Formats: sequence, structure tokens, C-alpha cells
Amino acid sequence: MKYSRLLWGFFIFFCPLKISEVLAQNPSETVTVGIYENQPKVFFNEDKKPSGFWVDIINEIGKQENWSIIYIPCEWSQCLSLVEQGKLDLMLDVAYSPERDRIFDFNHEVVLASWSQVYARRGLKLETILDLDGKKVGVLKDSIQGEAINKYIQSFGISPELVEIDSFDEIFVLLEKGDIDAGIINHFFGKIAQAKFNVEKTNILLNPARLHFIVGDKDPKSLLPKLDRQLQKLINNADSAYYQAKQKWLEPESKFSWLTVKNEIIDLVFYLPFIGLFFLLLRNFSLKKEVNHRIALEKKLKDSQQSYASLASSLPVGIFRTNNQFQCIYVNHHYTSLTGISFEDAIAGKWKNAFHPDDKESVLKLWEKSIKEKTIFEMECRFQHPDGKVVWVYAQSLPEYDSEGKLKGYVGTLTDISDRKLAELALKESEQRFRNMAKNVPGAIFRYILYPDYTDKIIYMSDGCYELWEIKAEEITDSIKILWDLVHPEDIPAMQESILRSAQTLQPWFWQWRITTPSGKKKWLEGFGRPTKLDDDTVLWDSLIMDVSNRKQAEINLAKSEERLRLVTENMSDLICLFNAEKKLIYATPSCESLLGYTATELKEIDLEALFHPDDHSYIYDNCSVYSKDSDEDSRTITYRILSKSGDYIWLETLSKKIYDDQGNLLYIQTTSRDVSDRISMEVQLKHDALHDKLTGLPNRNLLIKRLDLALKRNRRYAQSNFALLFFDLDNFKLVNDSLGHLIGDELLLQIGALLQTFIRDTDIAARLGGDEFVILLEDIKEVEQAVVVARRILDSMRSPFMVSNRQVFTNSSIGIVIGNHKHKTPQDVLRDADIAMYRAKHQGKGKYAIFDPHMHQQTVLRLNLENNLRKALEENQFVLYYQPIINLDKLTTEGFEVLIRWQHPQEGIVFPCDFIGVMEEIGLINDLGEWIFKTACQQLSQWQNQFNLPLKININLSVQQLTESIIPLLDKILDIYPIQQNTLVLEITESMLIKDFEGTNNLLSQIKQRSIQISIDDFGTGYSCLGYLHQLSVDALKIDRSFMNFSSSKNHNQVIVSSILALAQSLGIRAIAEGIETEEQRQWLISQKCKLGQGYLFSPPITKDKATDWLNFQRLN
Repeated sequence: MKYSRLLWGFFIFFCPLKISEVLAQNPSETVTVGIYENQPKVFFNEDKKPSGFWVDIINEIGKQENWSIIYIPCEWSQCLSLVEQGKLDLMLDVAYSPERDRIFDFNHEVVLASWSQVYARRGLKLETILDLDGKKVGVLKDSIQGEAINKYIQSFGISPELVEIDSFDEIFVLLEKGDIDAGIINHFFGKIAQAKFNVEKTNILLNPARLHFIVGDKDPKSLLPKLDRQLQKLINNADSAYYQAKQKWLEPESKFSWLTVKNEIIDLVFYLPFIGLFFLLLRNFSLKKEVNHRIALEKKLKDSQQSYASLASSLPVGIFRTNNQFQCIYVNHHYTSLTGISFEDAIAGKWKNAFHPDDKESVLKLWEKSIKEKTIFEMECRFQHPDGKVVWVYAQSLPEYDSEGKLKGYVGTLTDISDRKLAELALKESEQRFRNMAKNVPGAIFRYILYPDYTDKIIYMSDGCYELWEIKAEEITDSIKILWDLVHPEDIPAMQESILRSAQTLQPWFWQWRITTPSGKKKWLEGFGRPTKLDDDTVLWDSLIMDVSNRKQAEINLAKSEERLRLVTENMSDLICLFNAEKKLIYATPSCESLLGYTATELKEIDLEALFHPDDHSYIYDNCSVYSKDSDEDSRTITYRILSKSGDYIWLETLSKKIYDDQGNLLYIQTTSRDVSDRISMEVQLKHDALHDKLTGLPNRNLLIKRLDLALKRNRRYAQSNFALLFFDLDNFKLVNDSLGHLIGDELLLQIGALLQTFIRDTDIAARLGGDEFVILLEDIKEVEQAVVVARRILDSMRSPFMVSNRQVFTNSSIGIVIGNHKHKTPQDVLRDADIAMYRAKHQGKGKYAIFDPHMHQQTVLRLNLENNLRKALEENQFVLYYQPIINLDKLTTEGFEVLIRWQHPQEGIVFPCDFIGVMEEIGLINDLGEWIFKTACQQLSQWQNQFNLPLKININLSVQQLTESIIPLLDKILDIYPIQQNTLVLEITESMLIKDFEGTNNLLSQIKQRSIQISIDDFGTGYSCLGYLHQLSVDALKIDRSFMNFSSSKNHNQVIVSSILALAQSLGIRAIAEGIETEEQRQWLISQKCKLGQGYLFSPPITKDKATDWLNFQRLN
């Protein structure tokens, strides 16, 4: 057999084309591959055939692995679903992600590195990913780009509208139409397709990715190792199909214009004669070269044939070859030696007569059968020489085909096995003696033989075999396969290895294995044999096999019991150790290796005390039962650090327990330990988080309070131990957040926190209380000037802009400083005073500091009481409306009233609005108060209009906080409840309210006027000048401020201003109302200037509703 393998190697070497053709016609495996449209990497060409980079690569790999590849067209998401369901073997062009890795198996080698690029519609400029906020962005459905953009959206806090699209082509189409603003495209596709569409390529790159092959979970066909093996070969070869495919598909060729084509045609016509002459010369040269090449090939063929004949003649096996008519056309020298016939006789067909007479018929019959069925011929037979010599051979041959698959003939070998056959005959002679001896032995005695070619046989089996296998001895000697078939499949490899090992070492063979008898019985057999090596390297065992099922079952039951105990100890994460009474370690569970890195054996030889953390030694000696000398407790739990084999300390929690014998003597100390490093780390982190700000890492309010408490106690104990607290926040920080986003705001806070650290000593502390509020605690200072210096340095540093995400951000701060003293009882007292000082600094102007004094506290208390009283006043209806008549100056009749709010304080009496309206605005109650004013005034107006049947008007002053979109539904609600005549409700606003947001305010005023409500500008001429916008506003009246009513000779310019305002109102066709009229002289002058309306103490001060009703009654009667 050894020689036959050598011969087959010879033929495989010299006939590679034939064998590869056979393999190509018979692929070893069919592989289904998903394919979708993603030019240029993978797509269907114009002939509807798979094309692209990935197709070239998988075709090359399939060719090398002898795969039959079937391409399955599908959409991208459908392809992935088919792989997951097991309906596709392989998918290509898949970017790696942890989410996909949980569903699919990826090959190891990275096939391509890829990334995605953002393309924009024409006219839209996108510079950073932040510019995608609010845009309509197209992404490939179920793609890795979709996963990536969602992560960017969460990271940057932007809100684009994502549109899932089935293909990159469709994304470009929608971009060109303007249906979407931007699209995320694979850069390979974009590089090819960009020129076809009228879109703009941006510099925004996303999602660098690794592209792989994927298969279903657990790689059912074991494709991945083969893919990686072939990919390594391709990638390591610069001339491989891999790099050819990259150049062909992933590097787009430059395109020619019509002008280029025209020039090429002109050049072709000009140079065509020269080109023809060149090709004639080249043709003559190539013909000459072809002749020389053919001469060289003929010489190489002749040399090859001579080498073939020389090698075939030197081989120690007989070689023969036939044509397709099965006539012998070649034999080598060794063939004639084995058969005893000459070369000429073999070619003449006389080889058939060389067989031994007893074998001739069976040999020719099998030969004809193999020819007919075109199968491999093989058998053992004898040749008989003319001198009577008999030679045993192993003959084999196989059909040979040409390049078109047609049968050329047969090629075969003859191997001399005479020595083996003689040895078999010698063994048979002693077999009978052995049988006689084995009849009364329990079990079965047999003789097993293993030949050098690794074929095996049983040449003797005692009759006891039937009790073991339920098979007769003669059946076993006829075919050993019948016994191998009964062996449990899991036991075969190890059993075969044990036989080979015994054959190699000539050591006795001993083995136990399982069988299933033909009747279905399960048995355990035990075999023993002693090997003997013969001269031809054949190994023979005289063996005994017995049924040990009962004993084995008992061993299995015991092993299962021990296994259960072992599994409990080996698979528990806790480490259990046993110490003897002398406190020496005598046992440790295997978990010690996973916990500490030491095996149980290593742990026994180590001085455990040397592994304890130096800081924990005394604690362990005092509290652990193993090491404590004075401990009387039977069990105790401690937590400590111990050094692992890797060199790192881990935290262990150990429960130690003493074990006594019946007499109360200490036998053992058992310890149970578990790794609590994560818990300790978490506890430490929780403690840190409880005392530090998550964003900046600075100490938080809790830690600051503790440090302040310590500073206060130290100050009480040592009067000279002074400290200062600096409390500040950032001016207009909300504007930064609202305009640039919270990410920029957070980064600014981080920079502020880092900046503060540079201004303090190690003994000081900089803390963040929350939002934009920071505090610095300066300890052990001698005078307040030290705190002032730090405050000035902080304010100076903030005058320079901060660079945040490539933007210059300007901010400022107001700082309150307080010096700790014995009057402060708690840390909250100190913080309160520092906060008060900070707000005093704010009132002084931005970028200032203020030092706390007791007067500030008093003002703060008064302000707090005022706020509380105002809330109570709103709840208890302590407010009351006063009405000042608006008079027709010429007729002295009442046109309406201006509503004025008063606070009827229980203790202080009437409080005017100048003392509380500003506070109401600051604490957010102005809208609630305004709604109450609207309801009360409109209810009163409705009553007066019904009672007096007059188109009286009510003027109500608006706060800037009320002039928002929310006022529209409020007005609708009130007008539904209280029916008043149209254009009799007048809302008064100031010029400053108009200038702040002219466009938005004018739009809101237009909505108000649509509800038949009039608008009046109060205090006109005293605020911001809105003359340039006045003609664009929906305004019905101007109110001339009372400050212009002083007409003394030194103030005669006031008359000029009033005349100008009146002239302006008349030119715009709107009413003018003069406020603050106190004298008849003023009334007459205003009449002379054609001012029709006015109000003031000349007519009436603001009066209650009852007095206003009397006023109207009086006018009606007179």
C-alpha cells in the first residue's frame, strides 16, 4: 500500500489538468450567495449577470475551494433576513457592528475598509454634522449608515428627519429632485455615481467601517475558515485577483468628452498608415517568435516524455496503461518482473494468460465490470510465471479522461504483496492450536493483526465471542468491519489511537469501550493484548476481551457522584479553603486559579500573609479566625485586599468558620472567599459621585457643606482661623445654552471648572452647586483682601473669550464674597450670605464683585417677605382696581377709563404698583395678576355699557411678559364670558415692548386687533424712539406722557414736543390722549392744538368702581 500511495502521488503530479477538470465537473459543495444593487462593489450588469468587486473575489475563492456558487438576488434587508433564517449560505459586503455580530458570524479577514459620505442637494451648504439639524436626510434602509447616524444624532443632540430608502441610486435621484436635503452614501458608490447627478459632495465623513463576509449563526457549512484562508493568499499576493478587482471596480476611469473623442479620431486618421506599417513589422516579428517558441515547446515535451519514462521505469511498482479500447499500450520494467511476461507480450494482449488459473476468471470478470461501469478497479490476485513461481499483487486502476471529458483509457499499478500473503499463511497454521486453547477461557480470545498499510484483520476469534457480540466467530474473521460497526461512535477515535500507540511502542494494549449488540443491548467491554512485531512491520496482538458492564456501571455511578461534587466545587465562583489546626492550607477549590491566578498546588506553597495588602495586615490579624490568636468566635466575615498572580490587588470578602471534632478539639478552619472588587469599586465610586459633580468632577454641594462645617467649627475653636466664600454664576449662561446648545454649554462649564482650579491652593476647594453656580472656599486667610484678589483674577480671566468647539464664547460673572464669622451657625448661613452678595454684585452691573454686609441680609429678608405677601395677596384677592376717567377735553364728557391696580395691604394700606409690579414680574406672577385684571375690568365694563348704554372704553396696561402668543386664547376666553361692545377694550403697551421684537410684536398686535380690540402706546416719547416703525404698526392711539405737561417758561420745549406728537398722530389718523392734565391752562392749550382726549387730576384722580359708577351717573344727569 505504501508503494501504491507513491504511485498515485506520481500520477497526480503529472496529470494536474485531468484531475482539476474532474474536480471542476464535480464541485465539492454548493454555496448560495446573496447579491444586491450597490455599485461598484456588487450589482447586476446589463446582461443581468452578477458583477462588481465582491463578485470577482467570491468567484476566485469558489474556484480555489471547488464551490458551485449560486447567486440569489434580494434587497439589502431581505438578504440579511435570509441569512439569519438559514435560507442563504453567505452574504457579502457587510459592515461589522456589535449588533450584527450577535446575529451573524463574520469572517476574520477584513476584505475592505469603507466609510460613508454626506451628499447635499444643490444650493445647500453643509459643513459639519451639526448642520444636519432639522434637515431631511436619506439613509439606506436597514443599513449600517442608519445605525451610525442615529448614534451621531444622540451624541450631538440634533434632530434631522431620517428617510429610509431602498437604494443609493434612489437617494441620489431624490437629492437631485430636492425631495430630501442630504443623503448618506457609501463612498465607493458615491465616487462612481456622483458625476451622473446634479448634487454636491460635502466634507462630512461618517461611520468608518470594516466590510466582511457573513454566514448564519455558528457557520453551518464551515465556510468562514476557507474564506479567510483564501483571502490571506489573495491579499498577500500583489498580482492576485483581489488587487485586480480593486483596480477594476473601485478606481473609476476618467471619462472623455466629445471634444476628446473628436481629437482622438483625427489623430487616428493621421497616424493610421504608420500604425499599419508598425503592425506589419510586429506581425513578422511575432511569427518568427512563434516558430522559435514552438521549437522550444517540442523540445520541452520530448524532455518531459523522457523524464516520465525514466521515472516510471525506476518506480518499485508495476505500471500499465490502456487505450479507450482497453488494449495495453504501455508497461514499465517492474510490471514485466511481477507478471513474468515480456513488454511485447503485454502489448500483444497476452497479459490475461499470466494470471494464476484459480484467479483468472474472477480477475477478468471484475476488470470487465469496472470498464463497463467506468469505476476504479482494485483486488488482490496472483500471477503465475512460466517457471511456476507465484507472485501475489495488489492491482488497482482508474479511468483516464481527455480535456473534453471523453474516456482515454485506464492507468493502473501492481504492488507486490507476496511477503504479506506468506505471513498470513504462516499465521493460519498456528491458528488451530490457539482455538483449542481458547475454548474454555471466559470472554473471547482472539488474534488481531495490523498491517504496515494500516489495514487490519482478525485471523482468529474464539467461540466465546457470541456471548459478547452476539456474532459468530466465522463472521468476524470474514470481516472485522462488523465489530467496528458495533463500537459506540464516540469511542472509535480514541480506541484506534490506543491500538496505534501500542503498535508503535510495543507496549501492552489495554482499553475499555462501549458496544451495542445486534439485539440492542448496551455493554462495556475491556480488552487486553500483548503486541508482537513481525519482520515485515506487521504487528500482531494476542488478546482477551471480557464483558465488564456490571463493574463499569458501578464505576460510572461512583464517577457521577464524584463528578457532581467536583462540578459544585470547580464551578462555584467562591474560593473555599481548608486549613488544619496548625493553620496551614491543606485544600483549595480550583476557583483559586480564576480568582487569584494561582493553582491549588501553588497556593499551598505560598506564604499567604505576604500577599495581604500592607495597609490591611493588622486588620486581618485582629479579625480573621485563621490568623487571629485571640479570636473565640466560631465564624467571622472580613473584607480586605490580596495580591493576585497578575500583580494586581483584588478585594476579597472572607467568611471563616472553625470546625471541631466530637471532643471539642479544633480540626479545621474553613474559609469561603469571593471577589468583591466590583462592589468595593462601586461603593467608592458612589461615595465619590455623592460628593462630586458628574459634569465637571468638582466637589458638589454635599462635599462643600462638609468642608464649610469643618471651617466653621475651626473658626469657633480658633478665632484666628478665618475663611472666605466666593459665590458666583455666569452672566447670560442661558443665552449660551439656547443659542449654541447644551453640549456647548456643558463644555463651557468644564472649562470654567478647570479654570477655577488654577486660582486656588491645595487647601482650598472649588465646587459646583448646579447649573452655572460655582463656589470657592478659601481657608486660612488673614484678611478679606486675599479673597478680593482671587475674585479679581477670576473676573479678569473671564474677560477673554473661551474657545469651545472651535467657537469663541464670551461670558462674564458676578461674584459675592462673604467672610466666615461666629454669627454663621450653619454652612447654609454662609451660602445664603454669599448668594445675597452675588445678587448685589449683579445689580451693580455685570462683571462685578460685592462683599457681604448685614444690611444686605435685611434687604433680602424684606424682599422675601414682599414676595410671600404678594403670593398671599393674589390668593386672598387683596388687589383692587381703580379707574381714572379719560375726558373729551372740549365737551368734558367721559370717553372711558384707564384701569390702575392697587394692593390693599392688610397692615400697610394701599400700595401703588410701582412698589410691587417689578417683583411680580420677577417671581412669575404677573400673568396670573394680569388675567385677574382682564376678567375684573371686562366684567365691570360690560356692566357699565349695559347700565348706561354708552360705548365706554377701558384701557388696560400690559406687562412685557404678557405680550406673548398665550394672550390670544386668554382674550378669546374673556370676550366669550363678558360681552362688551367692539373696539371698547384698549390695551396699552410701551415703546420698549415694540422695539424688542418688532416683527413678532406687530404680528401679535394684528391678531389682537382682529378681535376688535384697540392698541394704545403708553408714555409715548419717553422710551425708545419708534417713529420709524410707527406707520407700520396696528396702533389706534398715542398717550402723551405726563412729564411733557409742565409748560413753565423754562420748560417751553415740552410744548414743542407735545405739538410734534399731536401733529404726528393727526398725520397718521390715530387718537392722541394727554396724561397728567392738572390745570385749566393745560386743557385750553391742548384744545388749541386739536388734542381731543386727556386725563389727569384736573378732572379726577383714579377712583374705585363705586365712585366711577357715581361719576357716570352724575354725567348722565347733567
